[in-house]
Amino acid sequence: MDTRHDRELLIRTINHHRHDWMNDLQVLFGYIQLNKQEKLRAYMDKLSDKLYRESLVSKLGNDRLIAYLFTFRTMGSGFELIVQPGKEIHLSEYAELGDLAADSIISILEAYRAATMQKGGDPNELTLGWDLLGEAELRIDFEYSGGYDPQGWFKGIESVLERVKKSNAGFISYDMQDRTADIEMRLQIHTK
Repeated sequence: MDTRHDRELLIRTINHHRHDWMNDLQVLFGYIQLNKQEKLRAYMDKLSDKLYRESLVSKLGNDRLIAYLFTFRTMGSGFELIVQPGKEIHLSEYAELGDLAADSIISILEAYRAATMQKGGDPNELTLGWDLLGEAELRIDFEYSGGYDPQGWFKGIESVLERVKKSNAGFISYDMQDRTADIEMRLQIHTK
C-alpha cells in the first residue's frame, strides 16, 4: 500500500466484503431455521457462483486490475458492476497485451463512472465479461444500461479506442443508444 488513501480504501473494501458475507450467512441461517431446503439450495448455488466469479477475478494476473475490481464497489460509481467472466485468464501471460487489456478495462470503467447519471427509477447496471475465443483471441465486453452522458462517456473512452487501434493487436467497437452503452474489445493474444 503506497498511501494513506490506499490503506483506507483497503479497509473499507474488507469491511464491505465482511458485511456482505454476514448478510449471506444470516439468509442461510434463516432458511435453515425455517427448514426451507429448496431456497437454501438455490441460495447456496448463488453463493457458489459468486465465489467462482471472485476466484476468476483474483487469478487475472494483473495486480492493479484485481485490486481495482475488488475495491470498485467501495469507491462508489452510480451503477452496479456485475463481473461475469467466461473463463479463467492470466493477463500476465500476454506481456504488453495483458497490460493493454488491464489498463483498458480500468479506463473504460472510469469512463462509465464519470458519465453515469441517475435517470428515472431504474437502477444503472454494467456487466463486464471476458472470454477466450479459441487459443489466440481475448474478448472483453461491457454492457451498460441506465442513464449516462453520451458525450462524456465517449470522451472517456477515446484514449482507449486510440491505444487499441495503435497496438494493431485487435479492435474495439461500441454501440450507444438512449439508455445503453456497450463496448466489445477483441485482442489477438500470444503467450510470452
